[in-house]
Amino acid sequence: MKVTLPEKGFSLIELVVYIGLFSLVILFLFQFIFNLLSVNTQSKAFEALINNSLQTLNAIDAEIRNASALYEPTSTFGSADSQLSLVVPNDSDSGPSELYSDIYISEDDRVCIKRDTSGVSCVSSEEIEVVSLTFNKIAPEGGKHGAQAILVMQNKTNNSEDRVLFTLQSSAQVRAY
Repeated sequence: MKVTLPEKGFSLIELVVYIGLFSLVILFLFQFIFNLLSVNTQSKAFEALINNSLQTLNAIDAEIRNASALYEPTSTFGSADSQLSLVVPNDSDSGPSELYSDIYISEDDRVCIKRDTSGVSCVSSEEIEVVSLTFNKIAPEGGKHGAQAILVMQNKTNNSEDRVLFTLQSSAQVRAY
């Protein structure tokens, strides 16, 4: 009498079905991980854009608040490529009593402050592009003059889908001396 044992293992069709299902699960898992990493990268870039925009606007506000007056002959108001010139008191005993500083967009799309005493210093990051910087003069009746700054920035990236515009607005008055 011949005893036949039940066959163990998978048939070719079962193996193909298992490989197909396993491939689909792996494909969806990789797609999920890729999307998760992409969202994380975009989130970090947007966070860096916000932080740099706030830092730049705070530097502009501090420069305006430390000034004694707006210097209107070299200031341009209301355009996207505005420049703000300020009269800054000289705290040292030597030299003139008043110095000048200019806030403008440089050729490499960064916000820069040019001071008579220390030269040019850029206050925005190289990874961030300044789209526009607009200054509007604030002149309340009987009050201190000031300026409103509207700053539009975006992150520098080759992918146009990842570019995000971020707009900040602030107003500051000059200090009365």
